[in-house]
Amino acid sequence: MKIAIIGTGYVGLVTGACLAKFGHEVICIDRNEDKINLLKKGEAPFFEPGLEELLSNPNLSFDLDFDKADIVMCCVGTPSDSGGNVDLKAVNDVIEKHASKGEFFVMKSTVPLGTCSKIDHPNVVMNPEFLRQGSAIKDTLEPDRIVVGTESAQSQQMMQNLYEPFDAPIIFTDLITAELSKYAANAYLATKISFINEFANFCESKGADFRKLQQSLKYDTRIGPEFLEAGVGFGGSCLPKDLTAILSQSDKNDFHVLRGADKANKIQKQKIVEKLKSQMALKGRKIGILGLSFKPNTDDMRDAPSIEIINALKEEGANVACYDPQGKSEHNTCQNPYEACDDSDALLILTEWEEFRGIDLKKARRLMKGDTLIDGRNIYDPDEVRAAGFNYLGIGL
Repeated sequence: MKIAIIGTGYVGLVTGACLAKFGHEVICIDRNEDKINLLKKGEAPFFEPGLEELLSNPNLSFDLDFDKADIVMCCVGTPSDSGGNVDLKAVNDVIEKHASKGEFFVMKSTVPLGTCSKIDHPNVVMNPEFLRQGSAIKDTLEPDRIVVGTESAQSQQMMQNLYEPFDAPIIFTDLITAELSKYAANAYLATKISFINEFANFCESKGADFRKLQQSLKYDTRIGPEFLEAGVGFGGSCLPKDLTAILSQSDKNDFHVLRGADKANKIQKQKIVEKLKSQMALKGRKIGILGLSFKPNTDDMRDAPSIEIINALKEEGANVACYDPQGKSEHNTCQNPYEACDDSDALLILTEWEEFRGIDLKKARRLMKGDTLIDGRNIYDPDEVRAAGFNYLGIGL
């Protein structure tokens, strides 16, 4: 099939590259000419492990526009506006300019409930994505499930054929349920993260062993081990945005749990600053920071907790020296972890990059002026850090 992907962000570019891998003729469209030129040279506009290796597929092309396709997939962003509502400008632009060019119109962008039913096209499909940045290719090629919302038998058969090579259950439903499935998944994950962060904080205040509590939860098959790592709160382009979006679409008496999860996450981002303030006055201090991106294996800075933490530190009069292997930020001024440590009064770990697990802690301590290390992702063994000469503080530890 000939497939036109509109939007070359994480969802669009990864989806297009993976579909091309299965032999489909895929053209990825973006109105940003610089991005298209970069892609034509085989270079990805963002960091995603394994992606550039897929861009040289002869089935995959890039352009500013196209004429016709069997399937048109909308993969543009749906950010929150200033009021927390979903901004559909890019989606509406795709619908207006490109929907009619395909026999089938597939919405992969995360859109408010009822959006797809309003699209004037005989074959509309809602096919939400569930990929994670940093493992997006694996998540696309080996999905847990595929959700397809459609009210057309022809569209259902087309999607069945499209996903035939994928070894995953396909859940066929109506349009609005498919739209809601993405919000429900992300809202649950956000709640799970806020839940474990709250228990980590509670363990810390009561003197309970958070590691053992965490272990007991992970072995419970009803709960599972994923998303039970305590930290500085969730960020990124999906969880905060989608949680805000579903709350903005609901009545104030709906979703009490989700509102609590959202509030808890906002509070959690400030916990690490409070921990640091309990150790020292921040005015004039130099604070080393390891990790800026909202999670490892991505350069995405959208809603990254590090930004809020850095801003709070600066408001207290502190100076920051930051290092991230990929994070695209004006704050990313150091060339390696040790440069961030040099002459710092304290060191904060804000992203759990694998690189940070292997740093020489004794060397880091020698370079620093102070001895405080706040592990915002609990990546270290507290005893090992203390043995290296640090005053160690973790989340719940």
